[in-house]
Amino acid sequence: MVVAPDIIQVEIPLPFPLKIVNCYLVRGPDGWALIDTGIHWPPALEAWQAALARWSLRPADIRAICVTHYHPDHAGLAGWWQRLSDAPVLMTPAEARSVYDVWSDGERTGYELSALFQAHGTPEALAVAVARRAHATQQMTQPLPDVTALEALAIDEGAEYTIASEPLLLAGRPFQPLVLPGHADEHLCLYEPSTRTLIAADHVLPRISPNISVLPHTRPDPLGRYLRSFAALESLDVAVVLPGHGPVFTDLPGRLHELSEHHAARLEQIVAALGASSTAFEVATRVFPMGDFSPHQVQFAIGETLSHLDYLAAQGQIERLAGLPIVYRVR
Repeated sequence: MVVAPDIIQVEIPLPFPLKIVNCYLVRGPDGWALIDTGIHWPPALEAWQAALARWSLRPADIRAICVTHYHPDHAGLAGWWQRLSDAPVLMTPAEARSVYDVWSDGERTGYELSALFQAHGTPEALAVAVARRAHATQQMTQPLPDVTALEALAIDEGAEYTIASEPLLLAGRPFQPLVLPGHADEHLCLYEPSTRTLIAADHVLPRISPNISVLPHTRPDPLGRYLRSFAALESLDVAVVLPGHGPVFTDLPGRLHELSEHHAARLEQIVAALGASSTAFEVATRVFPMGDFSPHQVQFAIGETLSHLDYLAAQGQIERLAGLPIVYRVR
């Protein structure tokens, strides 16, 4: 459906609990651009074929493919789309590297994830189940695209985020890029001042909190960097927000406040669950009902627990002890 001036939202099905990822077709003076792609899964391909037919588009009409971050529900069909359209795939540098580092070798990715979680107290059998899911997901990202890294958008060492001074032209339309960490290290948001439209992808979602996780390749303190990145959005004059999941919404300041309050409450939960000292896995089992979780949800729960523990450690409220398994305790 049309959700902003000459921007079409296409709902692409997912084999995950979220069920749908929102991708966007942007029409401009130079044709069309695609923002995010979905995962390589037969129902997703069927949805794209139906969307092309509905809007009378040919693959060759797509002149650029912009992927906001490396996660499989956003990048998984980038290579398929590139082969179909011969369009360049554009990503921020860290996300471009992650596409190859994470999705080129599913067995290695799964091993690294299992090792990280076991180091934080996760039982081996559960960590291996999570690793196997990561390997299966890797199969749904193939073929990998030939990515053009937007080097000017890298977050400089010591910087919190990037607000680009030069626009990024997509189908000839100028968008202001904002590179905001948290959900991914160099997650890309796109703001069009003329229509007051923010393509937020997974940085700000309307109904759920974006998952902020520590993973094997994550830069330090992702939650702290995520919360501090809100300052980059608070100064924008936004009329409509186009998220990666859930409905379009309008009250960006209100949603940022809700997300800040959510994480403040979750940090209190984490401290209460920590007790005198605990592993991240022990804390996760006290905060999340993981007995009912799939391996996919277990990964999110443990990764998010780690990000909150890292934030508390960076703030000096708790400390991380040496040795294995890794234990945290209140200072």
